[in-house]
Amino acid sequence: MKLALIQYSPYWEDKEGNIEKLNSLINSGNIDADILVFPEMTLTGFTMDSKKMPRKLTESDLIILWIYRLN
Repeated sequence: MKLALIQYSPYWEDKEGNIEKLNSLINSGNIDADILVFPEMTLTGFTMDSKKMPRKLTESDLIILWIYRLN
């Protein structure tokens, strides 16, 4: 089993942009791994404004849907 630690420069407060960036990275063919490990808050966009962040993720949240599609 191969593990890949992903390091990248996320977009501030931009979930969609971060997902696009990670899709490009994952689909580039440069990663040969069974498990991908992302930094904390990778997909949320590292906001400090708690009002912009949901209290909990739901099944329809953009981040959850993206993770499901990776499988």
